Amino acid sequence: MKYSIKKIRNGRREAGLFHRLSRLSFFALILTAVLIAAGCAVRRPSDVSDLMTEKGPGALQEAADHPEQGLFEGVETAEDSGAFTEFGITKMQTESSCIEEDSKSSESDEENVHSLPDEETESDSTETEEKEAHRIVAVTNLIKPGTKEAWEAARPKTVKIAAIGDMLMHPSVSGLAFQADGSIDYSFIFDPIRKDVQKADLAAVNNEVPMAGNQLGLQNYPNFNVFTELGDAEVAAGFNVILNATNHTMDQGLNGALNTLNFWKKYPEITILGLHETAEEKEKLHIVEVNGVRIAMLNYTYGSNGGVAWDRPYLLDLMVNGTREQIRSELQRAEAEADFTIVFPHWGTEYQLHEDASQQEWAQFFTENGADLIIGTHPHCLEPVREITAANGNTALCYYSLGNYISMQDETISMLGGLAEITLISDSSGVRIRDHSMDYLVTHYEWDMDMAYVTRLENYTEELAARHGIRTHGFTGGDLNACYPFQLSTFYRVVDEISQ
Repeated sequence: MKYSIKKIRNGRREAGLFHRLSRLSFFALILTAVLIAAGCAVRRPSDVSDLMTEKGPGALQEAADHPEQGLFEGVETAEDSGAFTEFGITKMQTESSCIEEDSKSSESDEENVHSLPDEETESDSTETEEKEAHRIVAVTNLIKPGTKEAWEAARPKTVKIAAIGDMLMHPSVSGLAFQADGSIDYSFIFDPIRKDVQKADLAAVNNEVPMAGNQLGLQNYPNFNVFTELGDAEVAAGFNVILNATNHTMDQGLNGALNTLNFWKKYPEITILGLHETAEEKEKLHIVEVNGVRIAMLNYTYGSNGGVAWDRPYLLDLMVNGTREQIRSELQRAEAEADFTIVFPHWGTEYQLHEDASQQEWAQFFTENGADLIIGTHPHCLEPVREITAANGNTALCYYSLGNYISMQDETISMLGGLAEITLISDSSGVRIRDHSMDYLVTHYEWDMDMAYVTRLENYTEELAARHGIRTHGFTGGDLNACYPFQLSTFYRVVDEISQ
């Protein structure tokens, strides 16, 4: 290196060229060879749709995540740099931009070479070479306007859905909500699932009984009433879809149903299904948009213990022969206006671990007319999860029953409920169910301890089972408990039965 510097000082430009090449060309030549071999010359996609057509809908995401794979190879280079805009997500780092940098550094070296000192130590040379290496910089890939929208539309999106079964609010459960200061707080009920509910984009709860007004007090079977503070606790827990179409909706008559609706007006952001104050509200289809996915939701009940308001046919959403065509019309509207449709039917035979013929018929009907997901309640016990295929080829996932979330019933199988969790994925192929699961939950209560709470089956023990009120108070639960005695193994047996 000293020899070349002296020659430069003596005016021999050829040696200067050799000097520059010795310092720069080695990196440039090696880099050029790598780029040619990898085929990753800088290219700007001028037609993202062409790229996706050629390489599939995941090409953009893969290109952004793995630029070293050269996934833009073969896409026409766009030269109209003036029309390009920076798109942060797709910034693709490449080392091939060193060509322009080397050109600039070569000119700079030519200008500054005469200022080199008489001698250059080995450390100086190394430092200079490191600086030159650092001039090999990454550039940001620029993409034409409009590509950002195409990218966003193409990126897969997910929607998480959670649902629990019947809030069968016996007064003995509500009694545990009274606080020392006189307030009422039901929040303890949701402690074991709160995090799961709050992670969901849509979380549904079946309010089995009306919130007809605190002035009516707590009411037990057959004409239930629960304090409105239950609704406050549901919202605080993260539920944003409330199912009101049940056989107990009219337990406190028309005024009770209207009072329930009036309470929910304090939470306009919450979707209230199955119950309507006016005919105009009944005509509105409940569609919510989550992460760009439009989801329609419908809620029906097989009937009402408290009768119906015949002068207000719009009040309660019924699924009977007389409403079949109306339901078909609502499903078809949902199919046309939404990307995904969920039906929440209140149906089936109580205390039966398998779906009945009526449920099967309605599941076929819902699926044929566009339902994608069916989540059922009412039997007060778990029932199977099945994939439904209609005669026209439509398919739907059906949770026939999620059982009770909480109650003080005396049947063993009514103490086991489920938290359904479903993940939807939306991409260029449409919206579909990616995965689904069921977390099993046990209602534990002890009469002597004035205690009731929900826990996960995996955390339940035989020691707890021995203290359960059904065991300690000898509740027979009819013939059911003879077949399903209250013990831990019975719960796992039930899980096995509904899984067949």
